[in-house]
Amino acid sequence: MALKISVLLSVVFVYLSTSGVFALQRRARITLENNGFIGPLIAINENIPEDSDIVDSLIKIFTAASAYLHQASRNHTYFSNVTILIPDSWNDDPSYEPAIWETYDLANVIVDDPSPAWWESPYSQQVLPCGQGAEYTHLTPRWITDEDFSTYYWGPQGKVIVHEWGHLRWGLFDEYAHTEEEHFYYDENGWTQPTRCSEEVDGQTRDITNNYKKCNKRPEDGVMPDPGCRFFPDLEDNPGTASYLFANYLDSVTDFCHSEEDGNPASKHNPLANNMQNKLCNHRSSWDIMADHPDFTTTTPISDIDTTPYFNIIKKRPRRVVLVMDVSLSMLLNDRLKLLVQAATSYIRHVLPLGSWIGLVEFSSSSNITCPLTQLTDDAVRESVIALLPKESHGETCIGCGILSGINILEESTQSTHGSILFLISDGQENTRPYIDDVIDNITVSEIAIDTMSFSEQADPKLASLSDQFYGFSYYFSEVTSSTALHDGFTSTVVDRDVSDPATPIPVTSVVERVRKSNKRNGNVNLDDTLGNHTKFFFYSRVFDEDENAITVELTSPSGVEYDESSPVYVFELDTLTITIEIPDLAEQGRWSYTIFNSDSVDRDVEVAVHSVASDPVLGAMRLTSWVGDPIITKSPPQTVIYAELRRAHNPVIGANVVAIIDRPGENEVTTLQLLDDGAGADIIKDDGTYSAYFVDYVSTDDCDDNACRYSVSVTADDIDGNARITTYKPASGALPTNYSVIPVNTNEPIAIGLFERKATGGVIQLAEDVIVGDPATSPDVLSPSRIIDLADSTDVNTTYRGHVTLKWTAVGDDLDQGTASYYDLRYAASFSAIFNNFDDATPVEENDVIEGTLLAPQPTRSREEITISLPIPPTKNMTYFFALVAVDEADNRGELSNIASASASLVYLGDEYILPGLEAWAIALITLACLAAVAGTVAVVVYVVKKNNNKKVAPEEKTDVEQNGVSAQQAHTNGKSQTVTHA
Repeated sequence: MALKISVLLSVVFVYLSTSGVFALQRRARITLENNGFIGPLIAINENIPEDSDIVDSLIKIFTAASAYLHQASRNHTYFSNVTILIPDSWNDDPSYEPAIWETYDLANVIVDDPSPAWWESPYSQQVLPCGQGAEYTHLTPRWITDEDFSTYYWGPQGKVIVHEWGHLRWGLFDEYAHTEEEHFYYDENGWTQPTRCSEEVDGQTRDITNNYKKCNKRPEDGVMPDPGCRFFPDLEDNPGTASYLFANYLDSVTDFCHSEEDGNPASKHNPLANNMQNKLCNHRSSWDIMADHPDFTTTTPISDIDTTPYFNIIKKRPRRVVLVMDVSLSMLLNDRLKLLVQAATSYIRHVLPLGSWIGLVEFSSSSNITCPLTQLTDDAVRESVIALLPKESHGETCIGCGILSGINILEESTQSTHGSILFLISDGQENTRPYIDDVIDNITVSEIAIDTMSFSEQADPKLASLSDQFYGFSYYFSEVTSSTALHDGFTSTVVDRDVSDPATPIPVTSVVERVRKSNKRNGNVNLDDTLGNHTKFFFYSRVFDEDENAITVELTSPSGVEYDESSPVYVFELDTLTITIEIPDLAEQGRWSYTIFNSDSVDRDVEVAVHSVASDPVLGAMRLTSWVGDPIITKSPPQTVIYAELRRAHNPVIGANVVAIIDRPGENEVTTLQLLDDGAGADIIKDDGTYSAYFVDYVSTDDCDDNACRYSVSVTADDIDGNARITTYKPASGALPTNYSVIPVNTNEPIAIGLFERKATGGVIQLAEDVIVGDPATSPDVLSPSRIIDLADSTDVNTTYRGHVTLKWTAVGDDLDQGTASYYDLRYAASFSAIFNNFDDATPVEENDVIEGTLLAPQPTRSREEITISLPIPPTKNMTYFFALVAVDEADNRGELSNIASASASLVYLGDEYILPGLEAWAIALITLACLAAVAGTVAVVVYVVKKNNNKKVAPEEKTDVEQNGVSAQQAHTNGKSQTVTHA
């Protein structure tokens, strides 16, 4: 089949509001048109050496994947148009089109060197709940270009892409075991079964730590096999046709698991399996989740269609941005215009990289182009643009006028408008036509992104919606004294689009210091060893008056080097009252100290910010990014998740102190929220470097008066507790390899980081107009505790207790993952379906059944809970107990049903204390004597045989050489005979 390669870009940039699906807003937006996916962006990292085979192989792989996807999605979807972004470091090619808005950090699929934990394994980084797509998929050059290698370990490359697409697009999770405890589970008969989906997948169980000998020989005993026991699916004639999320490398696998009663039994979902899909998706099948996605609710299957994609090959071009600035009369209030010019000056002079293009527009009652699109080729050009920034305020507010002029600047340039950025800053509501709604079609046709800064509480509520709709970032400067959102927003609009570029400045800190009159203020900031190049300290005066020289600064390095007014690197700019100190060469690691002097007779507020660039351009710097789950909240009661990611390259930083700072409307105080990476509450994966928590501390909408109810979010990270570590292990989701040794395991020792600081902006949370919040002090409690997702049996069979089970989980809160719940409702049943479908009818665990712990006094949210309970004598040991619980708050709001844990009845009662019902004592004694006699007879026979054959030598079992210290499924099936595991 001929490949269809296109360089036409008319169908790539499609606009779509993504409220509630924020994973797609951080990355390139993918739409579905006529059953075909348009817009998946694949980007190759700048550090990858030029290799045309990568591009050719990607085309081949995604062409094959498109056909597999069409079949696996039951003719609902395929890849219609795929874009590949070539690194700027590669040579030009006449066939490459210039990139529009595309960057590496916006890509859905990244091509980069291997992650230390995942080797060459493809994987997807998932941080959002079940049903919401992954952040990105990571492929390596070797996996892409070495087909024999990748097929040997992971199966056909196109099928691997379908596996990852399940994560990336539909928010599905792996259906194989990720941890030691997940490889086996108890079925409803009390048998130990290997984790798999569907149960129809046949295979063999072998101990990878004991010469691959057969294991789990007696599953009916209900005893979990040794830790090294693994399941190897049969490679030939396997009856299982699902699932792509389990063993996509099997030839027989053509489908995702489903739960349809009349569906193909060979693809039937296995809700008992001990895997992430069941834990995080509430034991629902892949098809249950997919069927709820718009990709399936809004389409009908098309069987007769050419699934060959078009491929757009593009190359990065310099950034193009137009500042669209409000200069209406209200900008005179609170020195707004002066603060705007101060921030814009720093943005042009220090943040925008050389080579960028910039234009300037002012608007009030009408609009005016003050600077056409100009390329920043050197510092002199920067200064010439800065000189054209606004000088005065007047007139009304015509936001639509400013937008049209911004588009006009781009249209008059020699390049297209597509993918350029308008950064719109406004402090009031529009009152002069054309309005925003009047120019929506113009924006859509021009295909630009719009970042917005709501400059004050009075700013138009449509600004955030504009950014949400047109692929931009939204910021809010509340004008409260402590807010640094204005400068942070200007910085974020650049650095958050190029997070992986080692030349991008890293925001280390930003804080407002109040310096008392005729006094001084001391502060410090910590620079870690991943930073140091082009380090700049900024001191922005927040007060503009006649005493322009009132503020001076002294800066001291960790070794005692001082920088003050006499230093050549100390620069004071009179027009914007900004002091800048750029450290020459590589800045020292450690604690830098500053002293701010105020010679004025009144108190002064000074904003301090520090930016620095990676000390090693290859390894890069530790970076903090932040975002909110739902920037615009449309449902009551309002709730959203604040996320932050802390990593260096692909390595997570764990154990850090990460705190969100939220400016709230009206006179309400700024509040903080601890973000955690513990795999509970809003955080779905522990120790992956993504920290999160639900934000629920909303104020009454009456406090917003007639303005939009906005919350500005920023995030800080540091090592104040001394627990921060960088680790090469990275929990993620990826295709099951044929070789178990390739599956990442957490064996490395995380490395301590030491003192560091980072600052990031999370953007805006804005309530839709019809979302009403009452007075928190008098409003009823309507938020339930979060769902518990890590309930597990941790019974120690060597304990003194008999007839008991020990369960562990992570505590959730009163309101989602905030606060403390009132009690737990823990129940059990003898079948999965009984407790899953009829929890209220299952047997409750009463407090007098509790041996250790309590159900009546939950610990604070995110604490570890452990409870040991007694159970009644089971009618037979060939059964399984299934456990589930919900957290309940003081208003009797009940959380969702937890994941379901299980324990075999054979392990509940051990030794002499296990008594089969109906046997008298004399019968037990007789059985015991008979067993002893049988053992004695066996011993005698063994002694005789040993003596007779004591001169015979037995050759040791041969061992198989294995790449990566393990064996593949192919080798496992040729390494001796093993029992076959078939479905129950």
